[in-house]
Amino acid sequence: MSEVIKGNSTRIKFEGVFDWDELYSTITGWVFSKKFDYYERNNVRKRETYGYKRELKAEIEREESGYVKHMLKIEIISYHMEDIEVVENGEKKKRTRTGMMTIEISPSIELDWQDKWNKKFKKKARDFMHKYIMQGYVQEQLDKIYYEMYKLQTKIKEELKMEAKYSAY
Repeated sequence: MSEVIKGNSTRIKFEGVFDWDELYSTITGWVFSKKFDYYERNNVRKRETYGYKRELKAEIEREESGYVKHMLKIEIISYHMEDIEVVENGEKKKRTRTGMMTIEISPSIELDWQDKWNKKFKKKARDFMHKYIMQGYVQEQLDKIYYEMYKLQTKIKEELKMEAKYSAY
């Protein structure tokens, strides 16, 4: 069985006017431009007392090598969404949405994702190798996906036109 090592996640909280379709296409466009595979696990729209709620859960992954796979989990939950029309410079611009949104992105790496080291002796050797020999390499791979996560976060903030667009990295 492969070993999954999780990194620290990041969260964006947003309240205001946004375009859901543009946000979705920005995320998927970034994913495919970085040559990740995209798996959408959940995309649900529910009517509530005040507006509607939308949930999107997706996993993206990319094979770094035959031994390491980079993964990001994206979870977007929006509350109290309402469709509105925005008027800009005296003209109706387009239909957008208003509401509150929480976006959480979690990075992780999967070691031995092809299960080549899953036999009894090989498993002990793999665990020893991860703990003592490959510790620096594992941390380097975790850092790579961590910085990729912040690049995606910056893209999302730019799309939402947030004032604090840029991440710490």
